[in-house]
Amino acid sequence: MAILRNAHFDGQTTGYVNTGNEPGIDGIVNTNPLYTTAYVLHGQAAMLSENGGVASTVRQNLPSPAGSAHWRAYVNRVGTNASNAAFAVARDSSGNTTCATLAVGSSGGILLRDGFSTVATSSYLWTVGSWVRLEWFVDRANSTQSLDIYHGANLEGMTPSESLSGACTAGTSPLGNFLAGLNAAVTSAQFAVDELAIGDAPIGPFVPSTITVSVWDGATEVAASIDSVAT
Repeated sequence: MAILRNAHFDGQTTGYVNTGNEPGIDGIVNTNPLYTTAYVLHGQAAMLSENGGVASTVRQNLPSPAGSAHWRAYVNRVGTNASNAAFAVARDSSGNTTCATLAVGSSGGILLRDGFSTVATSSYLWTVGSWVRLEWFVDRANSTQSLDIYHGANLEGMTPSESLSGACTAGTSPLGNFLAGLNAAVTSAQFAVDELAIGDAPIGPFVPSTITVSVWDGATEVAASIDSVAT
């Protein structure tokens, strides 16, 4: 398994950052992301998608167009939404056509959508202030998609709390990029996003790597561990 793209947000300065490549992001910052330490799950910072007024996303381009790709994200439903709010989009290699989206309904059901048409809804109701881990496989080559949802005590688990699947016929193959955050303004909707990754195989939970070094206190060798960002 190869991680093709990462976005940890830990190299960011808190506050709004507009378009341009930024430290800690392997991809392209799109529109009005707010880097924050208020909703941190791992590391030092997360991306907070703008509340209601404007679109606010991070776009990650695949290294090259692909028939399928795996996408992982940790997402916190920070704000309520009176209508369906899309918080993740898979687009074709033209960059303009939506192949599939993930959204949350007003009651908290997570929606798997072919383009903008719902093909499956979770029985799990996502409460405001809760983190979920989402493992999304978009297979445009075979016109299918699947979503594994992890939540609660199983947030870092290996067996999904719930799995959804459905068609993915919108757009054209191959895939070109993934967007995380609000791609269109939805009143009161707000999401915190952390540990984005795109892979060519299932990715799994974020695991910080640990580097062991030797430190001398003048007479004795002492082992020390330093955490560094992994997947």
